[in-house]
Amino acid sequence: MNRRQTLAGLSPAQLNSRASFGPSRITKEGKNSKKITALISRQSLATKPAGNPQPTSRLSPLSGVQRRSSTYGKKTTGPKQDPRPVSDKGYQHDCIRQLIEYLSTHGYEHPVSPKTLTSPMSKDVFSIVQFLLKQVDPHMKPLGKMEEDVPQLFKHLKYPFQISKSALFAVGSPHTWPGLLAAMNWVVEILNYAEKAEEARTDVFDDKQRSEHDFFEYVAKSYKYFLAGDDYQSQAVDDEIAQEAEDRAEQVRQRNQQLQQANEELQARLEALRSQPSALLQAQAKQEEHVRDRDKFRTLIDNLQSHKQSLQRKLQERKAEVESKQEQLASTLLESDAMRAVIAGQTVNKDDVVRMNQEK
Repeated sequence: MNRRQTLAGLSPAQLNSRASFGPSRITKEGKNSKKITALISRQSLATKPAGNPQPTSRLSPLSGVQRRSSTYGKKTTGPKQDPRPVSDKGYQHDCIRQLIEYLSTHGYEHPVSPKTLTSPMSKDVFSIVQFLLKQVDPHMKPLGKMEEDVPQLFKHLKYPFQISKSALFAVGSPHTWPGLLAAMNWVVEILNYAEKAEEARTDVFDDKQRSEHDFFEYVAKSYKYFLAGDDYQSQAVDDEIAQEAEDRAEQVRQRNQQLQQANEELQARLEALRSQPSALLQAQAKQEEHVRDRDKFRTLIDNLQSHKQSLQRKLQERKAEVESKQEQLASTLLESDAMRAVIAGQTVNKDDVVRMNQEK
């Protein structure tokens, strides 16, 4: 089927509508950082090799497509006036805070502080601008002269306000620095938005939402090549979408296989548990055995208590007998002492006792 017939129902207003200034989606560059390959209907900041045309921007579906526009009644105007309060100190402090926060969380290797950004030197601004533009396009070549390259790059980024070369010769002056700070903060806001969009894009969808998301993603990527008649890039988009679908299906198959294996392991464990004796019955039997042992110990304790009381009574009786015997012994000793005294007072001696016994 002719690819040009699939979108024939679009109105002229839709065909001639312009791309939004804001990014619509981003891609990842590497595993640990989110990089933006294109931004706001722009061409890549890196020099492209000759040969087959490459996709320009994934952030705007109409980037790279020449649209028709009427010049009837068009008024010639001067440079746009920036509606932001760039001269306000509070606004400048907010821009500096956001800029430092982004630099410190995205691997900026040079030291930076609010003091240095209040009135920065040219080399500091040059380093920060080059770092931010590298975040926009990782394939960007190193900047040459800041006064010549920076205005052109911001123009490619569709920055809505003009940056003059003269402002870059004295970047730290009170008249030029607020505008440059606001321009860098604009890039930071775009980059932060792109990261949030990527996080939202990677959220979990249900089947219906994923199908709608994939369809609109496909339309956004292929529509500009359809209008430009670039069948090569259209086929490349088709191949990419097909490969993404196949990769997702393979992931689903692998996940399904893992779930089936886990289910089989759980089933085997369940059968093993069912074949074993009931843990509840074993626990109940042990409880009954412990109750019987407890009753036996209680009976034994009662018997020992009774035996203890009996022994205590016998001990008291024996103590009473000992006290009685001690009293008897004391009385006997007194009598013995009295007899010894009587015997000691007699005049008869031992020889007289012997003689008297012989005479009998």
